[in-house]
Amino acid sequence: MERLIDEEIRAELVLKYGQLPPETIEKLVISRQETQTCTKRTIRCPRCHKILMETYLHDHELVIVKCSDCRFMEPMDMAFFRRIRARRAKSAGEGVS
Repeated sequence: MERLIDEEIRAELVLKYGQLPPETIEKLVISRQETQTCTKRTIRCPRCHKILMETYLHDHELVIVKCSDCRFMEPMDMAFFRRIRARRAKSAGEGVS
């Protein structure tokens, strides 16, 4: 049953956004599944009350992101999408004389 749901989510992502790297699709599938059990919270502008961001109450940050250019809009687990590569390259370069 769960495998069927995973395949449905993958198919929807490919249909909605086109071809994405398999690693990215897997991260998005996991992120979407984690949001099923979380409570959604809306962050609004204190002045005009426009919705700025939607986030989930969880042990780490789950947010709904929207790209204003391509209209990509999906929940993302920020732990999966960190930029570790840049930090590794920088620290590797520091040890070289």
